[in-house]
Amino acid sequence: MTLSSIPLRSHREKKAGRPTAGKRLAVKEMPGKLRSAYRRSLDPCDNSNDSGLGFDNHGDVRHSVGVADRLGWPSSQSKRAKIDVKIENDDDDDCYRFPETIRPTKENTTLIRSMQSSSIPSLGLSNSQLHSSGINVSGSVPISLRQPSSSPVSLTTQLVASSRFSEASLTILKQPEQQHRARYQTEGSRGAVKDREGNGFPIVQLIGYHKPATLQVFIGTDVGKVSPHMFYQACKVSGKNSTSCIERKIDGTCVIELQLDPSKEMTATCDCVGILKERNVDVEHRFPDQLGNRSKKKSTRCRMIFRANLTHEDGRQETLQVCSQPIVCTQPPGVPEICKKSLTSCPASGGLELFVLGKNFSKDTKVYFQQVDEDRLVNWEQACVPDKEYLQQTHFVCVVPPYRRPNITEPVSVRLFVIASGKTSESHQFVYTPVNGAIASAYRLCIRRGASAHQTCSASGA
Repeated sequence: MTLSSIPLRSHREKKAGRPTAGKRLAVKEMPGKLRSAYRRSLDPCDNSNDSGLGFDNHGDVRHSVGVADRLGWPSSQSKRAKIDVKIENDDDDDCYRFPETIRPTKENTTLIRSMQSSSIPSLGLSNSQLHSSGINVSGSVPISLRQPSSSPVSLTTQLVASSRFSEASLTILKQPEQQHRARYQTEGSRGAVKDREGNGFPIVQLIGYHKPATLQVFIGTDVGKVSPHMFYQACKVSGKNSTSCIERKIDGTCVIELQLDPSKEMTATCDCVGILKERNVDVEHRFPDQLGNRSKKKSTRCRMIFRANLTHEDGRQETLQVCSQPIVCTQPPGVPEICKKSLTSCPASGGLELFVLGKNFSKDTKVYFQQVDEDRLVNWEQACVPDKEYLQQTHFVCVVPPYRRPNITEPVSVRLFVIASGKTSESHQFVYTPVNGAIASAYRLCIRRGASAHQTCSASGA
């Protein structure tokens, strides 16, 4: 808005034009109709808040002053006289330029303007000058230079093991064991998860990164996309020489945090991480959206998920992730054992049913009949599968296979043992005897020589 070029009246001129006291008394003595008409003739903007500098035509000074004096208000004209207004030309704005001290420098920051760039030159300010002048530069940073706000990395976020900004990568030097008995909250400690050899613990290393970092470990699903397991959680296992760690809760999932130290070649031995079996009520609290799917088969396999949080030289943060091989969390089966069997011998033709009582028999149980020589070399071996209908953890029934030479004339001793869940039981002795014709001829030969039938049977192994 351009200021008016009309000069203000001085205070003295206003006093000179002020009506006399007698005239003011005459106004008071006016009749009501004349007084209202007189008031309507006043300037309508006399009582407004405007300074009056923008009006070119004003009413009579006598009309504008009489009411203020009569009511005892301070004179508005006196206030206007006190304001020192500098009248400028409209063309002055077009010639205005910023001082040379804020000309563009090496580190320019372009300010976004709503006007055309041709009308007003771009303004460049260095960071040091902006901070010294007290100007807030948070909103003047170019959009192309602003870093996108990174969303929080949840436990279900799918990550990779190699960095996108550097040569850093997260790798597992020693895989955890294939089977680990998970414990319940009410049980005693089952110990930490060991490695495949069973003599150590899983080891994780961060390669290509040489600053202290945090390693996170939690239990995830065994297949598909990485997500927290519904029925198993990581738990802290304290030992005499265990690695120091911190147990945290993130979205209801227990996370074990270890430190990766450059002095230890950025390796961490996970000898303080165990597996805890969740109760059904705890699962319902952690995964309320899964309550309707109660018929879903409970998975007994899981994986150990390892994460490392990195901070690069340019300030960007990144999270790497690597998953272990599947772990079976059920009770590992023991070594199979044969306690009692229904047969100790069988004709060389085989075909008899053998009942075996024992323990730790699994679904993959196999029965082996094996013959070895004096040098412990296997000369003959035959395996049979128990009848699935009668296969239980403590007993099974199988059919004895025939010997390699059914027409033997003398008893042959072989070894009998069981293999279940990859474990082998102790061997028992089993005898293959000649068929019925051979036994009768041998029996008659012994009678002719005067031997008793008992000795004959003992000699034949019957």
